[in-house]
Amino acid sequence: MQTVLVTGATGFVGSHVVEALSGLSDVTLIAACRDRGRLPAGFNDEVREGDLRDEGYVRGLCDGVDTLCHAAAWTSLYKHK
Repeated sequence: MQTVLVTGATGFVGSHVVEALSGLSDVTLIAACRDRGRLPAGFNDEVREGDLRDEGYVRGLCDGVDTLCHAAAWTSLYKHK
């Protein structure tokens, strides 16, 4: 059993990674995102909600994780100036 953390789980790439990994029986999935409400419908695995710019959040983010899929990105196209 592998525990996989996907950062940017609500973005374009991250949501597709979450969708692909959700169907695997040998994967325990953890979604890292700022807003759990934007996760794909029916997502029932662990969520680590926070902001990657927050040092305290990042410090413990990978605890208990075997594999990290980093799909997060900073963009000025979504709600940022």
